[in-house]
Amino acid sequence: MNDRIVSLKTLDSGTVTVREPVWCLGHEGDPVVHLADVTHNGEWTSATVDTARGPVEFLRARLSWAPFGELQPEPYPVVEVVDVGDLNPEQLRALAAEAAVHAGRLYSLANQLDRLWRYGR
Repeated sequence: MNDRIVSLKTLDSGTVTVREPVWCLGHEGDPVVHLADVTHNGEWTSATVDTARGPVEFLRARLSWAPFGELQPEPYPVVEVVDVGDLNPEQLRALAAEAAVHAGRLYSLANQLDRLWRYGR
């Protein structure tokens, strides 16, 4: 891994020099108040579906890591999934498997809806 070295200003620890993972988008504009607030975030990824109201994103997820967190220490990066939480590799695999199963349920519902549209309620 070719991590970068960055210097960040904090109120409790002054200017700190930390390793920044290559996947981190940087810290410009991040309000780092305490060392525990330093969080490395990657790029968001999501699924998108077109609806009558326009495109809707769901299952937004990104790599995230707060290596100095005090309340919830993160010795390793996690994946932050909006409306789900921070997941370790096994939890993320379980989410992906459930999403795949649920996709089958949604497809079945689409077939049922199609029959209702074609043949009435």
